[in-house]
Amino acid sequence: FGLTVLLLGLTLADGTISFNESIGFVGLFMLFMYILLKMDGVPDEEDSEASEFTKSLFLSMVGLVGLIAGANISIVYAESTALLLGISELIIGLTIIALGTSLPELAATVAALKKGKHQMVVGNIIGSNVLNLVFVIPIIGFFGSVQLSPVVMERDFSILAILSLVFILLAVSLTKLKFHRGLYVAAGIILVSSYTLYIATLSGIV
Repeated sequence: FGLTVLLLGLTLADGTISFNESIGFVGLFMLFMYILLKMDGVPDEEDSEASEFTKSLFLSMVGLVGLIAGANISIVYAESTALLLGISELIIGLTIIALGTSLPELAATVAALKKGKHQMVVGNIIGSNVLNLVFVIPIIGFFGSVQLSPVVMERDFSILAILSLVFILLAVSLTKLKFHRGLYVAAGIILVSSYTLYIATLSGIV
């Protein structure tokens, strides 16, 4: 995850996403998938019966389709509203569209927490962000041309890098230190507050 953020920073340094840089992201994506295939993972507490597999797979697909459809509806109408208000496309992408595309992940995370699937929660957070960086960004380099404003690197990527570092430190501490609920509650409040402040800054409130 940290490597993908670093590669993103190097890519955005010149304000463009080139074909060669996209090839690098694809290579990183392949490396990520190779590592996942080689990992044994953490065994589940209970093995699901074969008769439950089809039902679980079907319900998962139905839920996934519902999440995607709901997120798409949210994005379309939120973007239309924002454009009518005269908000720039960069702000729309950083706020409304970013929030809309994260709704399925948020819903899946809440559902997994309710069922006590903590490994799934961590995997969802890391996997979704890694795939966004190494799978979506190359599409821009292969099929489009983007010239980014310097403010993206100075303001937005800097915040992304800082929050990513905080997340990595929290994830490492979970494996190295004794769990203290108060510490992670405080960290969660700080992260949410940071995002709220970021949105307020983009909106001109602060």
